[in-house]
Amino acid sequence: MKIGSIAFAIVCAAACGKGKDSAPAAVPSGDGVQLITAGGEPRRVLRYHVAKGTSSAVELALDVDIDAAGQSNPLPTLVMTSELVADDVLPDGSIKMRTTIGEVTARERAGSPVTAEQMTEQTRMMSGLVMRGTLSPDGSLREMKVDSSGRVLPPGITAQLETLSKSFEQVAMPLPPAPIGPGSS
Repeated sequence: MKIGSIAFAIVCAAACGKGKDSAPAAVPSGDGVQLITAGGEPRRVLRYHVAKGTSSAVELALDVDIDAAGQSNPLPTLVMTSELVADDVLPDGSIKMRTTIGEVTARERAGSPVTAEQMTEQTRMMSGLVMRGTLSPDGSLREMKVDSSGRVLPPGITAQLETLSKSFEQVAMPLPPAPIGPGSS
């Protein structure tokens, strides 16, 4: 099963069926999958189980607003395709992930003082870069770092890539900590 489909499949499987003993569960902070009801017995804690070598294509669109001296301006939307690969599975079930950025394009965005065409040079520099991080079994993504493979990048691009790597950590889908069963939602 592809990595991008795992969270969807887990949520769908957990939501199937109607357990008679569904009891309300504590609502998490709002990050990740929100558990409404824990469902019936038997209950199990959801965790990602990804085989080494598993890969998935990902497309991500990013809208970034620059705030300087209290004045906010949108930049064109960045649309990036990448391949996400599970390079290794650690003894604790964590997965060492590698994301290779493929094509990056910019789309016009209303109110932007910069055109998509003006960003062409920056988007070309991002193509082929690699980001590495660790996905915990609970779905938390951490330690995302950009690997420029020795390429020298301008300071502005380096700062944007650091922000991008943090954005990837926020895109991860943490799973609820409480065990769930049939009929959960």
